[in-house]
Amino acid sequence: MDISDIFSNNIGKLLENDYQKVYDFLDLKYINYDNKFDYELNELYCEVNIYDYLNLDNKKHLSFFLKLILLYDRYMLDSAFCNSYDKLNNIENEYILQALKELKRDCGSQIYNIENSFSKALELLNSSYNDSEGEGESVDRLNYIVKSYIYQKLKLKQYNNDYIPLLRMFKKHIFGKYKFINIEFFDKFLSDAEDKVDFINKWELDICNYYARHDDIILDNVSAEVSSYANDIRNIEYINFDRCLSYCNNLKNQNGICANLNHGCSLLKTHEELIYYMSRYGDIHRKKLLTSFEEIKDKLKNCRNLNIIDYGCGQAMGVINFIDFTKKIFKPTIKEIILIEPSAKALQRAILHTECFNNSAKIKPIHKYLNDLDENDLNSTDKNTLTIHIFSNILDIEEISLNEKLYKSIEAGLSKNNIFVCVSPKINASKNLRLDMFYQYFKEKHNATLISNKQFNKIEYGYTKYSILFEVNK
Repeated sequence: MDISDIFSNNIGKLLENDYQKVYDFLDLKYINYDNKFDYELNELYCEVNIYDYLNLDNKKHLSFFLKLILLYDRYMLDSAFCNSYDKLNNIENEYILQALKELKRDCGSQIYNIENSFSKALELLNSSYNDSEGEGESVDRLNYIVKSYIYQKLKLKQYNNDYIPLLRMFKKHIFGKYKFINIEFFDKFLSDAEDKVDFINKWELDICNYYARHDDIILDNVSAEVSSYANDIRNIEYINFDRCLSYCNNLKNQNGICANLNHGCSLLKTHEELIYYMSRYGDIHRKKLLTSFEEIKDKLKNCRNLNIIDYGCGQAMGVINFIDFTKKIFKPTIKEIILIEPSAKALQRAILHTECFNNSAKIKPIHKYLNDLDENDLNSTDKNTLTIHIFSNILDIEEISLNEKLYKSIEAGLSKNNIFVCVSPKINASKNLRLDMFYQYFKEKHNATLISNKQFNKIEYGYTKYSILFEVNK
């Protein structure tokens, strides 16, 4: 498949019959920046009116179209982005797309007009930050949008007298009222920009390769703080999630622990970050998970044995809340628990928590990103035992590629009976659509049946949730 296959009058049929191949192709170009691809993409955009062949009420078509719009942004094809964005109806809470449109509209060469557009975009990005209740859109992603825009504008102005005034304008707005801005980073970034020749050369590669992942998943020695935490958790009598959370809250308050968690999207690397994350997000995670587990209660009543796979498990909040839940309605034997997590610190904590909550199950830790999984990682699961697949606050993350390789790895872990619990914040339509397309894959490939598809609003529940629960029987 190539881009010309996609830009054809058969795109509707192609999406219906081979959506995954289209997605995988676009996703590969999105993550791995191709210096030649932008020309080809722009040429085809100018030649083919692709909108004539799409129905944006169709979730596959909409998902493809949103990915294409982000691809236009990635390759700085501003006209294509703006024209495509205008084809969308208003999509709920799409602050980032609105901000990108504001940044890409033609402001001319007047600094006043550029400043006006930049200020509006910052307000929209700040709305995205505030709307995600502290656990949604990556703060790194928001900062990257600002960084990329500043770089592009300064690069265009590097040979005229507007460069320094424009740089001053950016400094004035960056170091202001916006909570999502990484002040320490932008202080260096904008200081570097004062030497415009070195700045353009130094940052070009970084701008293009933002989505290239830097692995940092090496296990290290257990510190004294971690050892003390482990001893205290093991000594909690009649342990449950409430008592574990209360311990973390007290530890955080007594020691004044605070951390920048990038809205829960960054790898947790220190003992302090783990404590703060548990204290900050633990109660919200519990509420979302428990309301979802209630949806499968009837399917578990007669279950004697089960396995659990927790994808991107963090500190195993999904697993331990599920164990708590099962104790209230029935007491199955949990035979195997697979914990998948790229953060070494979080994985160590997940193993500890799981052992304390259930000391009889076989625990299999997998120290990987989801997109690094292969079929051998999960194919050892007992195929005759019900498997609970937990995806908590992971499928909505843009950096997770919902590609064929990931699906094949998950399929290797399918047993005869499977229940998928997919829970995320209700951030915006494009994030929620990722969960929809995840379910759609298993519906088409394995005849999955929907158990529940619910969304909670913050005003009504005090938190947001978008969830899809479904069953796969082989």
